[in-house]
Amino acid sequence: MGEKRYLSKLARTFGGTEAPSAGPLPTSLKLDTGEEVATQFGPCLVLASKHPADLSFPDRHRATETVAQAFSLLFGIGPVREGGLRDAGVRTFADLVAHPRYGSEAGRWLASLESGDVPTLYEGVSRRFSASHDLLLHLLAFADPRDLVFLDIETLGLSSLPAFLVGVGHLNEGGLNVRQYFARTLGEEPAVLAALQGALPAQPIVVSYNGKAYDWNHLQARCAYHGLEALPEPVHLDLLFFARRRWGTELLDCSLSAVERAVLGVIRELDVPGEYVPALYQNYLRTGSATALLPVIAHNREDVVTLARLLSALLERVTGSG
Repeated sequence: MGEKRYLSKLARTFGGTEAPSAGPLPTSLKLDTGEEVATQFGPCLVLASKHPADLSFPDRHRATETVAQAFSLLFGIGPVREGGLRDAGVRTFADLVAHPRYGSEAGRWLASLESGDVPTLYEGVSRRFSASHDLLLHLLAFADPRDLVFLDIETLGLSSLPAFLVGVGHLNEGGLNVRQYFARTLGEEPAVLAALQGALPAQPIVVSYNGKAYDWNHLQARCAYHGLEALPEPVHLDLLFFARRRWGTELLDCSLSAVERAVLGVIRELDVPGEYVPALYQNYLRTGSATALLPVIAHNREDVVTLARLLSALLERVTGSG
């Protein structure tokens, strides 16, 4: 069933999608930590929570040395030529600045490292290495921790269908602040997207789990569907790729829940399988009762918290603390 037909069916069953419901909100969603926020597209509900977080970011000097020694970042340098350069005493990009072939590019890399230009460094590393390469984690040495956005979304399906819950985590000195933007009706999805846009830093560093293939693209598609401004193009660290690289030989299953159990030792006693999430939200729309939806909200919140913990575990090898 196409999106328009699906939305029409939902609208007939649960009410219109063009405007938020004027009726009373389910009292079970009026949480002490929740607040209604206004956007140019109407209101949505935001649920806020705080969690401990202890991430040790790479040392900037060490990260600069590590990147500047990765000669294969320069076009035309493969393993054989790299070996020859090292045999000739070349250690870092600084030793190549005067080179007639590689000097210009080496100079650009050094300038980006000096200025801490994370988007440019990310683009260069991603162009030559896989999306799970440790060099990408080293780049966090140049980042402002406040630019990290831990992201997880809940939607009505795998195709381009409404996103009704967007959870984001931001680091501060007190730990991890999680804000969950919730659409109480289908008509509040544009407000959720607008609230998310307002919460993003100018150059976000998105941390997700399979979000590079799904979550971020889904949100971009929903913004386009509603005629909203596109989300910024982020530096994106998809921890699924890093988890597969780091623990894939040990774990048969690299789903977030499996990695969470095996690596972090966290077992969720009551959790909602992802395939049930759309049905639970549709039940909430039909009945107005949020009781069965509260575990979905908890699931989304815990996914965001797990992203921060998992990134911390991955950084231990880069920082030498683990």
